[in-house]
Amino acid sequence: MRASAGASLPRPALRTHRAHAGATPGWQAGRDARTLAVVTPPPLLSGKALGLLCALALLWGGSFLFVGVAVREWPPLPIVLTRVGLAAVALWLVVFALRLPVLRDAAARRAHLGMAALNNAVPFTLIVWAQGTLPSGAASILNATTPLRGVLLAHLLERDALRRNRRKR
Repeated sequence: MRASAGASLPRPALRTHRAHAGATPGWQAGRDARTLAVVTPPPLLSGKALGLLCALALLWGGSFLFVGVAVREWPPLPIVLTRVGLAAVALWLVVFALRLPVLRDAAARRAHLGMAALNNAVPFTLIVWAQGTLPSGAASILNATTPLRGVLLAHLLERDALRRNRRKR
């Protein structure tokens, strides 16, 4: 199963039932007074999904711990080079093991280089540099809140970005 970059959590299922308007709490009135809808919560994580989520949290959080230790002895750039280099080797092993196609044209290489710089080299260098004076826990929290700050920044820079997709009532 592949997830796209814009994938979100599954939406709750909406079931409609014919009932009277005085039904149990939690029911929402549908289009007419006789049709009621109940929102079913999404399913809980399976054991495998929960295990993968915990492994991801351990890897992600552990990297801040290791960087916090390494930054005492090494300058930031060798730490970033080691981290990004090991990740690149691991990803290339996955690409070859799964026999995934590799785009080799100039446009793809430019796009990959730009993404590598903007998503890995620059942020990791800044995080490692900051961890010279900042505790690992604070660095991990600041990193984890990046998507929230990105949404707020997008809202401030483009006022109607959040309003454009709203339904008119």
